[in-house]
Amino acid sequence: MDYSNSSAAIYKINGYVEKINIQLKNIITILKENRNDINYDSAIKISKFLPSCVDYYEQITNILSTMPEYAQFTVKMDNNVNRWDGQSVSLMDWITAFEISLSQLIEEVERVTR
Repeated sequence: MDYSNSSAAIYKINGYVEKINIQLKNIITILKENRNDINYDSAIKISKFLPSCVDYYEQITNILSTMPEYAQFTVKMDNNVNRWDGQSVSLMDWITAFEISLSQLIEEVERVTR
């Protein structure tokens, strides 16, 4: 689909952000239950949420990649989304926080489950 219309892109992106936030809230619940420690059992539980997070994130990047560079920048900076903790941030800040969190979660889950 062509997302040169930024309002259509924002609508789709916001939907994927919400889906990812739901998954992250589930992960946070698991972490809280284990006092922020990832053991084998919690790593297995967390690993079940990671593929959908990655899939939804890929959808966001695919949408952005179909847009002209200026439009991408505008959408990332001017579109505020709620983070998984409820704080409103720019899409750019959300992407940065999500990428860091996701990479750390994947690394830790892989370390524990080896």
